Amino acid sequence: MGCDKGQMCFKGKPMLDYSLDVVKMITDDVMISSSNSIHQRAECRIVEDLFPGCGPASGIHASLRSAKHPWLWVVSADMPFLSINIYDQMFIRRKSHGAVVPRWIDGKIEPLCALYHRSALSAFEENLKLGRYKMQEIIRLIHPRWLYIEEHPWMIASRCFVNINTPDDLHDALVEPDQI
Repeated sequence: MGCDKGQMCFKGKPMLDYSLDVVKMITDDVMISSSNSIHQRAECRIVEDLFPGCGPASGIHASLRSAKHPWLWVVSADMPFLSINIYDQMFIRRKSHGAVVPRWIDGKIEPLCALYHRSALSAFEENLKLGRYKMQEIIRLIHPRWLYIEEHPWMIASRCFVNINTPDDLHDALVEPDQI
């Protein structure tokens, strides 16, 4: 979009703040993966990538290394409809897995709204060191538990996986679902 999506205003506040409001409900260890101090917020700490310029995998890696707790809920800064109910569904499915990742029936995944265990750190680090940054490939190595989105119609109805990548996405997000 040519701007910092997390700082972009959505219904009166920066989009990043929508994600943070939800994450703060479930943890005392809220991190923002960024090298820009403009993202600093109360009750949050900034975590910088150890592999700069390597995309979301690097941010997840740095956050897993810095996390106080064994499980890390990763959420994107551009998901204004994020719901704590998604976390609840992932949390109850977490046993014996390195991650719980929402997945659509067509195979697309939501790696930037997923729950990662500290044990996944080595897969991220090894891949980053080898120059492999694709989230789908790293997640495949972790052997996640899938959270099938279509099995939970409320996830679709609540638009919780909507993220804002283009001006058209922003326009569509501002339109109420019954007006689409």
